[in-house]
Amino acid sequence: MRRLPTFFAASLMALAAPAFGAVIEWDAGGDGVSTFAEVNWVVTDNTGQPTWTVGSDPPAGTVDKGVDVPAHMIVGGTATAGGGGATGHTDLSDGLSLTVKDTATFRLANGNGIRGVTGGAADLLLLQDSSETRAQFLQSLSVFMSGASTLILNGGGDPINNSTIDLADNWTGSIIMNDETVADWTDPASSNSDAHITKISVGGTPAVIGTHVDIVSDGGSGSILTVIPEPASLTLIGLGGLLLVRRKR
Repeated sequence: MRRLPTFFAASLMALAAPAFGAVIEWDAGGDGVSTFAEVNWVVTDNTGQPTWTVGSDPPAGTVDKGVDVPAHMIVGGTATAGGGGATGHTDLSDGLSLTVKDTATFRLANGNGIRGVTGGAADLLLLQDSSETRAQFLQSLSVFMSGASTLILNGGGDPINNSTIDLADNWTGSIIMNDETVADWTDPASSNSDAHITKISVGGTPAVIGTHVDIVSDGGSGSILTVIPEPASLTLIGLGGLLLVRRKR
C-alpha cells in the first residue's frame, strides 16, 4: 500500500482540526468584496473574545491588512471574497485558521499572500469541497485540501514558503502554479529552498511524481498538479462504466 493506512491518515486529518477560538464568517454584509472590511464578516463564536457580540460585525481593526486576525476565518456558500483580488496580505494569528469551502472563492491580488506566524503553533489553511483559493504565495502554513478544491498560486520562486500541503486520498482538485514550470517542482535552486514536491503529501505520505501525483504544463510558464487515483478508485470508476453500459442495453 503506497499511502498511510486509514487509521493514520484519519489521525493526520484530526490534527488539521482548528483549535478552539473565536470564529468569523464571511457574510458579504458590506460591499461584498473587501476581505479587509469588518462589515463583510460576522462573529459566529466569541470564544476567547468575550467582548465580541455573536451575530454582529467583528470590532474595527480585526481583519485589517497586515494585522494578525485573532479568529478562525470561514468563507463558504457561493461567496467570492476578494472580488477580483484583495490588495494586502491575509495574516492568521498563532494557531488559527482560514477555511474556504462549498463553492466559495477567496482571492488576493497579485503580490499578496496568505501568511501564518513563523515558529508558532500551526496555522491552518483548510480548502474543501469545490472551493477556489488564489494568492501570490503561502507562508508558514499547514494546508489541507479535500473534495475538488483548487489552489492557484501566482508567484514564482518559493510560493509554498515554509509551508506544507497535504492532499486527501480522494481529492480531485488541482494546484495551479502560474509562474513555476514542471521542472521547477523538483529543482531546489528554483525556489532557493526545498523543491516544491517535498512540501506535498497525499494522505500523509510524501508525494512522488508519477506514483501519487501528476504534474503537467499549463501550456505556458506554469504547471498543474493533480492526484493519481488509487487503483481501487479506478476499479470503481470502471465498474460504474460497466453498469451504465448494461443499463443502456
